[in-house]
Amino acid sequence: AAAQGWAATDPDERARLLRALATLLRERMAELAELESAITGRPIREMRAQMARIPEWLDYFAGILLGLEGSSNQVKGGFLTWTRYRPYGVCALLTPWNHPVLILVKKLAAALAAGNTVVVKPSELAPVTPLLLSAWAAEVGFPAGVINIVTGGAVAGEALVAHPDVAHIDLTGGTATGRRVASAAAASKDAAASCRA
Repeated sequence: AAAQGWAATDPDERARLLRALATLLRERMAELAELESAITGRPIREMRAQMARIPEWLDYFAGILLGLEGSSNQVKGGFLTWTRYRPYGVCALLTPWNHPVLILVKKLAAALAAGNTVVVKPSELAPVTPLLLSAWAAEVGFPAGVINIVTGGAVAGEALVAHPDVAHIDLTGGTATGRRVASAAAASKDAAASCRA
């Protein structure tokens, strides 16, 4: 139900919410960078530089979203073609421990802009900042059920990618994990998958 409701939400409203989250992230960037540094062990200077890019992804996809309109075109033979963009539905976003929010926001911004809902499965080693990001999204007005977080290890990931309601899987992780995810997805559905090792 949340997937259909979000897909039907006016693009202007989806863009407004993405931009509102970007604004909130800019305001709380120092807190986010400190948490990410403590969790991943990366130097705070490096984290601050990376975190500064995160709101840009949300703003970028909010801007693209406003231009995603259907089109028609006359082709040979007097035919008229019509193009309409439709979201996948529920997207599973699996993220690594080393850049918990940076990689998540790249996936999340595109998926939400296109009208998809998401179930995020962060690394069990670094779930704190993805959980915080989800709470901040709710704070700026994202409807319940649009951004969902499932924590846990391999068992949680396997259950998520094999779930029949998941229409698209986006994994950033190791090659062995990518093979397991692709195999589980292929065995259970025709989910589109993109994996980055």
